[in-house]
Amino acid sequence: MKDQIKQPYIGVSGVISPGIEASLESMAIECELPGKNRILALGVKAVHKTQFLDIENKYGTDWYPVGEDPSKHALRHDNRNPDTIGVAQAYFDVEHVHDKDYRTRFLSRIVQRGEPWLQAIQFDMLPWHSNGEMWGFLEDVKRQGVAVFLQAHGAAMNAGSKR
Repeated sequence: MKDQIKQPYIGVSGVISPGIEASLESMAIECELPGKNRILALGVKAVHKTQFLDIENKYGTDWYPVGEDPSKHALRHDNRNPDTIGVAQAYFDVEHVHDKDYRTRFLSRIVQRGEPWLQAIQFDMLPWHSNGEMWGFLEDVKRQGVAVFLQAHGAAMNAGSKR
């Protein structure tokens, strides 16, 4: 799996059911992604409100699974396609992200709920570019056997250009 994640990938955000997963995999095969050395990354939303507080957000359950059971069953548990990876798209609350206990608790929840399918966590808006503590946290994620994808938004991109 580790070699697989080093391949270029096409990511799809907001997968909420095995039925959607199967449809996306069929489309990927029709587009010959595997033959183009591309894998399909299926993103299941794991945000503070819906997976830490277990409250539906304004976008609804058609885009964000709410609670343990919908998250655990967002992707198939068996017959994993070798050209597909399951990714939790994590967005930690900006008011709490600097709290180590919060990060640890939320990470544990994401890993537990995604256990049947989780292969990677994509961190959206994690302040890895401005808070050195985040590097230790990301090492904790990798120690749990989960790959790390970091999104680089404007602030992170700008930080690199100022050096």
